[in-house]
Amino acid sequence: MAFVPHSSSVGQRWRLFCLSLVLAVTAALLGAPAATAEVQHPRQQWMRESTAGLFLHWGMFTAPRHTDCAA
Repeated sequence: MAFVPHSSSVGQRWRLFCLSLVLAVTAALLGAPAATAEVQHPRQQWMRESTAGLFLHWGMFTAPRHTDCAA
């Protein structure tokens, strides 16, 4: 015989889902603070004011030279 969940447990899960959805929408509409703590942190001011940068890339042609991806 297959397991059939009781209608009360399905109803409870449905109510919990609806409550979670209502709380998420309410928080979004009330303007919950965005995750910007690190972006606005004073220690990062030097990075926002910088005008030059350095991009390092490690690939097949980095020394020692690798020419075979399978190797």
